[in-house]
Amino acid sequence: MARSPEKQVSGHPANEEASRAKGATGQAATISLTASAKTYADRQGLTSLLASAGISGDCQTGDIVSVGDADFYILRRRWVLSAGSSRLEITLDHPMRGR
Repeated sequence: MARSPEKQVSGHPANEEASRAKGATGQAATISLTASAKTYADRQGLTSLLASAGISGDCQTGDIVSVGDADFYILRRRWVLSAGSSRLEITLDHPMRGR
């Protein structure tokens, strides 16, 4: 199982495994963009590609997502719960900050 980076930004202590809910592994996650990532993606014509990317639930906070020459990073993973279901939402940010 993947571990958070040494200089973690995920909220997990360094080198500690992130928890996974039942069915998380391998499931495609929905993509959310920060305001700066959305602005950049819109200008570059990448918005629909990112929305349909099908990033796996195996990804971790801090992972890099490259689309052509553009690098986005996974800022946050969050579970969104509704009546009887759950989905993993991945938030991408751009530009890379503090890396």
